Amino acid sequence: MDEDAKAYFQAVEQHFIERRGQALLLSPEDVRRVAGWHSEGVPVEAVCEGIDVHFERMARRGRAPRRAVTLAYCEDDVHEAWAGVKQRKLGARGAGAGEEGAGPSALDEHARLLGLLRESEESARKQGREPQAMAIARAAAKLEKKAELFDESRAEHDAQRTEDHLRRLERSLDKALREAEGESALGELVASVESELASKRERMKPEVYERVREQLIAKRLRERLHLPRLSLFYT
Repeated sequence: MDEDAKAYFQAVEQHFIERRGQALLLSPEDVRRVAGWHSEGVPVEAVCEGIDVHFERMARRGRAPRRAVTLAYCEDDVHEAWAGVKQRKLGARGAGAGEEGAGPSALDEHARLLGLLRESEESARKQGREPQAMAIARAAAKLEKKAELFDESRAEHDAQRTEDHLRRLERSLDKALREAEGESALGELVASVESELASKRERMKPEVYERVREQLIAKRLRERLHLPRLSLFYT
């Protein structure tokens, strides 16, 4: 588990314990649940917000916090909180367009992501990873051509459509990077990820294991090339 994942897990665990009012070791299922949230990119703030919503609802119903012995009770609230965070960000971008001090616009984010992709392309070339550099260059070219999707002054601007485009582009780039890695190098990376997950695999449902495995492979490929997440939500 890397330092970022450790900090994420500790923050979630501490917040859950504080709201519950009694120390409690998280179950193996809860550990997998938190690992899944981290891999999916759910920010720790959204997880804590979802936990808060659950315990506040329990308090309104007169139920003791200690009845929540697992994060499974909070899972739906966490996903709703994450959806709310994304919606607020989309709304803030739309409402703040053109306002002084409103924060970066979607066009600013387009320029930032494009710049980061160009930097990653250059980094890949310096590493001698020409196939990867070409895959990143193609992604950057596609993003550059879609600048109008990020223009909030356009009457037809749709922030969700912009985000959907970024997610499709990221999936396409992830696939291209796997192909560019080559069978041998990709096999080594997959083996490394599977080794990292080996101690947890028996406690994971097959579909959860496969999802976390695929997310970790994509994450490791991005880290090698210093690639940004292609989303309006990872800023």
